[in-house]
Order: sequence, then C-alpha cells, then structure tokens
Amino acid sequence: MTTLALEQLVDESTFTEAGALTCDVTGRRITGRRVVLEWILRSWLQPRGKNRLAPNTGDDIRELENATLDDRKLEAWRVRLTIAAKAASIGYLASIDVTVKFADRTTSIAARVGLADGSTSSLAVTLASGAAVVKFGGTQ
Repeated sequence: MTTLALEQLVDESTFTEAGALTCDVTGRRITGRRVVLEWILRSWLQPRGKNRLAPNTGDDIRELENATLDDRKLEAWRVRLTIAAKAASIGYLASIDVTVKFADRTTSIAARVGLADGSTSSLAVTLASGAAVVKFGGTQ
C-alpha cells in the first residue's frame, strides 16, 4: 500500500548530472517520479544483500560487462531486473518493460516504466569500458 502521493517523494540522487553512479553524497535533491526511477536503478546497481532495508533485493548489472551472454542469459537478466524493479519501487510502479542487449562489448538495458499515477518514463543504462552510464527519459 502506497502511503505518500508520488509527487511527495523526496530523496537524494545517487547519480551525477551526467548520469554516472556515484557512491558519494551528491547533495542533489530529487522528488516525485525521479525518486522511483533512482530506486529502480539502485536495485540494478547494488549486489544482492547489500541493501539493509531490503536484503533480498539487488542485482549488480555491472557483472554483465565481462559476461558471456547468449539469448537465454539475456532473458534471465531481463526477468531478474524486472523483479528487482518491482521490489524496489514499493508500490509506486504500475508496469515495467525491460530489454537487455549485448553487442560490441557493450551491454544496453532499457526500460519503459509505468508509474502508479498513470505517467510513463524511460530508463537506459549502458555498460562499457568499466562504466555504467544512465539516461533518464521524460515523463508522459
């Protein structure tokens, strides 16, 4: 059960302005939909068991960069990331469609996120050369 309206959510960003993950305090306040999107991304970038508030969640997608990925493994990761997103969004997620692709030593993850207020947004993560770069899409 959701206790706050989506627009009332407040958190601090875990990502730099350029979309790179930082393990330091950014000091940038985020609100509303962006909070839910970052919760999802954190669940994708945090090894299972590292979140003390949700110890059974987390899938560190950075493992994908040097992995051998066939269609079966890509599908398994798509399912894992979908489940992690649903767990991390604590009732604010209405739907999520995740795709995972691997080509030319680059892993690309894209998600269309339907939020509880009826809006949609997108997330994209590119893993290449030892870095995870995130792009947040607009909301409709």
